Amino acid sequence: MNTECKFLGVDPDEEESGKLYKTILKGVFVKGSVGAKAGIYKTDVLVRGSTNLYKHETLLHYSFQDFLARYYKHDIIDYLFIDIEGDEYALMKDLIQNPEKYPTICQINVEYHSPFENDRGLEFFADFKKSLKSGPFFPLNVDAFKSAFFNR
Repeated sequence: MNTECKFLGVDPDEEESGKLYKTILKGVFVKGSVGAKAGIYKTDVLVRGSTNLYKHETLLHYSFQDFLARYYKHDIIDYLFIDIEGDEYALMKDLIQNPEKYPTICQINVEYHSPFENDRGLEFFADFKKSLKSGPFFPLNVDAFKSAFFNR
């Protein structure tokens, strides 16, 4: 693993994700959740030991902007991995519409949840179209494959 990489993660699962970020990656781990807006919200959390069973929990959500201001004081994010169980739509909308609020993001990998099953998914396609026309991000389709231990 490249020792130049610095890892920062936020997740409700302190036992597994905390161990991954603190012990294996030698990074920073924050227990909680992150999205476009701060607050206390219900969210879907993966049941321990399951690969596809979720439960609802009420968790502290950091806004991505506040989270970065508190834990990441750099101008560039090389690689941003987003798997936030539904709030990815609002966060990507904010990243597309307000890129000046965030550090430069070189690459983003987003796991979109059920885009055709709710209105957020329909709104996403409008934001996606805007990003295609005027930036700030250029979407690429990359087939999923396990390339490292942290891919899920």
